[in-house]
Amino acid sequence: MLDKDVMTMQLGNLKNIRNVFQPLRACGFWVCFTLSTVSSDANAQGFGKESDMVKGAKNNSVGIMERGFIEGNSPNSRSREGDPVIIIVAENGYELGVRYLISRGARVNDRGLNSRTPLGVAAAAGHAAIVGHLLKAGADPDKTGLRREVPLIRAARNGHLEAVKVLIENGAYPDDTDLTGRTALDWAREQRHRKIVSYLETQE
Repeated sequence: MLDKDVMTMQLGNLKNIRNVFQPLRACGFWVCFTLSTVSSDANAQGFGKESDMVKGAKNNSVGIMERGFIEGNSPNSRSREGDPVIIIVAENGYELGVRYLISRGARVNDRGLNSRTPLGVAAAAGHAAIVGHLLKAGADPDKTGLRREVPLIRAARNGHLEAVKVLIENGAYPDDTDLTGRTALDWAREQRHRKIVSYLETQE
């Protein structure tokens, strides 16, 4: 009789334990389901991935950028590093890409990593044709970047005469100074870019 009572109590305890764990199992399933759903949504939205617009910019491919645009990518998409696509193509010297993005409404005065601008990176790299396209599209020739450098200073310091000329012809102010107090002419003299020095001296 005692054994039967003990067995009945044990069965009762097992039922209680089962009743406790059933909600936990359901909760565990819900948590797993929720995490799985979030993960699925993240992949669907491309979290941690770069859009075709960015991939196209990095690979100098208007075709890939256009595919991304058709799929809903913004012409102002940004890379993982924080640069808008127009900065990427401007720095790469990809003129066709710059023209394409301008035609799709990309912001030509957008800032990227370290306060860089499309015009600033194009000027620094000496891509004079791209400098011209950006200026015609409304890029600010006196917009400062890191260390308060305007595009003209970056072009002059790096020895890019044609970029310097395009900037001056489109309203860049030659007396702008950076954080060190230097102008574009000061930098050209310091770096011994004689042709740029001669040109800028005529603009004073």
